[in-house]
Amino acid sequence: MSQLDRARARLLAAGVTVSAPAQFEDIGYLCHLRDPDGYAIELLQRSFEPPRSPRPPARDDDGSPLGEPGALGQITLRARDIAASRAFYERRLGMRLLSIQPVPARGFTLYFFAYTDERPPDPELRAVGNREWLWRRPYTTLELLHRHAEPPPYRLHDDQALGFRALTLAPPQPDHDGAPCRDPDGVRVLLA
Repeated sequence: MSQLDRARARLLAAGVTVSAPAQFEDIGYLCHLRDPDGYAIELLQRSFEPPRSPRPPARDDDGSPLGEPGALGQITLRARDIAASRAFYERRLGMRLLSIQPVPARGFTLYFFAYTDERPPDPELRAVGNREWLWRRPYTTLELLHRHAEPPPYRLHDDQALGFRALTLAPPQPDHDGAPCRDPDGVRVLLA
């Protein structure tokens, strides 16, 4: 049984509704649940199925709801104009693009950014071999989903709505005045 299967079994036993795990294209083995406000949460196996890097089974008594320590891997946003979004996150905010993952059958491409000096093992950012490396990073990445066709308008919450209100980023070497800004799609970005 994989880490993801064990985590799902623990959540189901606790009364949480979780989709059945499945391999999604060549991206990874994953399943989904929703938080109380309806936001989707994706659980992603950190290694490809079957695991290429053996890990000891998780202890059932570790107290973690997932059976072992979890990590917030990605925050996902939508990007209408990927060139403008890349310029904003790479040049203006100084993030590094770590991976580009085309999903042509679904009509979108995923772009992953982080504040890090690390570089993927394969310099070709579209290389499938980089994906397991990416899922094992000890820091959170920003995932931009760009639809190839004209996307529908994205609805952003107003400042009075509950739930997601802003993306807060902490550059390793702050070079800003702390004033909030907005990304090309209107997402409010706070720099800590």
